[in-house]
Amino acid sequence: FCHRPKRSQNSAQSFLMSADEKDDNKSGMEVDAEEEEDDVDVEEKKPQDTILKAAGLSLRFTLLRASTTASDKAVAEERRSIKEELMQIYDENNMIEFYRDFVTQNSLALDEQLVLKWQQNKEKLLKANEEKKALTEKNEGDVEVLEVELERAKILSFTD
Repeated sequence: FCHRPKRSQNSAQSFLMSADEKDDNKSGMEVDAEEEEDDVDVEEKKPQDTILKAAGLSLRFTLLRASTTASDKAVAEERRSIKEELMQIYDENNMIEFYRDFVTQNSLALDEQLVLKWQQNKEKLLKANEEKKALTEKNEGDVEVLEVELERAKILSFTD
């Protein structure tokens, strides 16, 4: 049996006060929890990242293609729908390397005309970005120049 020292009245009062303070803190925590829920709602409204969306669609297409029930008409229609949505994302963002990877993984035919179109579009975007950077360096501050450089990085990251 353990020997416990006896608490004085002051320590008992401080113990009770700390318990009351804990109750007060809990009610404060409930407000914080509600605020966190509001933050989650704001985050849910953000559009999904382009790369993540493309990766998810590509994976779904690959899994459906490898499925043993691939002859099912519903599965074939879903694959067609996924490929169409994926190609739209690739086209909007000039995602050349992502497209090449998708085609390779799924043993599909590579559309060289489409790749050529995206490469030409990339060159136009880079030229426009260079002009914008020159103007920004001349007329704006470092933060604006950095934003233009980040735009360039985005252009380059989606293409080869």
